[in-house]
Amino acid sequence: MIIALALSFSMAGAAVPSAGTPPSPSAAPAGLDLSAAEAPIEFSPGTLDLGELIAGTIGTGTVKVTNCGTAAIRVKEIKPACGCTTVSAPPKDSIAPGASFDVSLSIDPGKKTGVSFSKKVAFILDDGSTRSLTIRGSVKAYVAMTPALIEGSEIPTHAHAVLSLESRDGVAFSMIGIEPAGLEMAAPREPSLAHRVSIDWDSWRRVGRPEQIILRTDHPHAPSIAVPVRLAPTVASLRIPVARDDADAASQDAIIHEVDRVLRGRTLSDEFAVKLHRETGLLFVHGTPEEVTLVRTAVTRAMPASAARRR
Repeated sequence: MIIALALSFSMAGAAVPSAGTPPSPSAAPAGLDLSAAEAPIEFSPGTLDLGELIAGTIGTGTVKVTNCGTAAIRVKEIKPACGCTTVSAPPKDSIAPGASFDVSLSIDPGKKTGVSFSKKVAFILDDGSTRSLTIRGSVKAYVAMTPALIEGSEIPTHAHAVLSLESRDGVAFSMIGIEPAGLEMAAPREPSLAHRVSIDWDSWRRVGRPEQIILRTDHPHAPSIAVPVRLAPTVASLRIPVARDDADAASQDAIIHEVDRVLRGRTLSDEFAVKLHRETGLLFVHGTPEEVTLVRTAVTRAMPASAARRR
């Protein structure tokens, strides 16, 4: 029972289920019913290719939707699979066989450069049938960054994270700012084809250890450059009663149930995991500092009064 509870904690990025609740099957993307029949519609173009986009700049396009069936249809909903895509409303009237209507679509490609993307948009009819349109494109890297991410755990206190930025299109640029507010950056102000940017890592800790830093430039096609920061999980080992007898095992169960209660309904980080070694009474916790604190508090609250005398 304890092992099952402990394994439920390691479901990264998901809310912890209630004790005894069976895991739910993997869900299809929002608005996509995989069991539904295919809607009798066609898209022109069949795939909306937005080509090369600029990071942080909205890309737009239009698709013609045609009723290729033999009966009139009504589009109930046009539903993107992600929040970065927006679409115009479906027509209020039914669409006769052979008739068409236009849909305007826009997508925010984000601030990361040098990547390709593919997104889905579901067209849902009144009868429950669906058909999906694919939107694709890429975000060109007008400014190359080395390294591609910062290892947050590898930079010691009172040190700096150093990045190299280089223009790929021959346009000189200047560094003009950094986000979030409170971060401190050192970089030459004059335009250049290449820059070395130094980020004060103590200021990064003071502003809450953000997992993404934004560098601002005056390059016409790279006004913002996203810098991901990878954080190593905090690791802690907590002592609970050793399982010498049934009473100790019951104490362990009670502690694990309290941890489960505290975490239930919360969304946990990808690194979060809890493992219990019954024989030694060691509870190993991996996760963010906040998650480790929650587990530590729950363990302290549930610890039997006799535990300190028996260890």
